[in-house]
Amino acid sequence: MPQIPAAMPLPPGHTLVPSEMTTADLAPGMSIRVRGYGTLTIAARPLPVSPDLLAVPLGWERLAVLAHPSACWDAQAVTPSLWQAWKHRDCRACGGTGRAA
Repeated sequence: MPQIPAAMPLPPGHTLVPSEMTTADLAPGMSIRVRGYGTLTIAARPLPVSPDLLAVPLGWERLAVLAHPSACWDAQAVTPSLWQAWKHRDCRACGGTGRAA
């Protein structure tokens, strides 16, 4: 699987870990590659829409991917995780969620 380049340099001691994951295994802070759109960050855990369909909220306002729970994705995560540090930052526009208020 090809390495997905980071848009910004990572802090010292952090690395990108590429993997192949199912929709049900995606977690906040991970990134997935969507052909034709690029690499997008996962904003929250996948939510069930129906028994065979999950909505994966992305880091853009009101944007989600609908996919089967067992669909495979080219994913990457930062190790150790940056999600908690990023999540608790105060932002007047989004309150630290990464989404417009």
